[in-house]
Amino acid sequence: MLDKTSITALALEWDASGGCFGSSYARLTDGATGEFWASCDTPGDQYPWVMSFDMGVAANLSRFRPDERSGCCGGRSPAACQVWGINDLTNAVTADIDAGTIADWEADAVAKGWVKLLDVTDNNLATFEVDIPENPNKFRDIRIVGISSIDGDLAANFDEFTFWATGVE
Repeated sequence: MLDKTSITALALEWDASGGCFGSSYARLTDGATGEFWASCDTPGDQYPWVMSFDMGVAANLSRFRPDERSGCCGGRSPAACQVWGINDLTNAVTADIDAGTIADWEADAVAKGWVKLLDVTDNNLATFEVDIPENPNKFRDIRIVGISSIDGDLAANFDEFTFWATGVE
């Protein structure tokens, strides 16, 4: 498991906000349950949304787990989501995910140097753990892309994101 104290929430242009209802984007990797991030009622926070993180190390990610908000709203967890990686944020800001289709956003991400590491579809578990297919590259910066929620609602919220890696630099 990657050391959560090394992970920093980034706020790249078009990323989801710091959160609403007393929540915080930074809480997603603070290691504490019961602390959360909840979307605001703005397009950038609602599905589809993007969140970016500096992992603190270059890591060959092997697993990802989003934890549902404790005691609330498991249907707001992702039915579909993606994990992307990159090592240089220079010119890596992608288009607004709400300005076109997911395919348009993906094409822009690839053109900017992002590599798709994971594509989750048809998830129905509020908290789930998923293996990331083996990739020879280590990435320092990642993006989590929430595409749709389990219950079809536009709102999202989570307690924690956890990442594992097979190797770090």
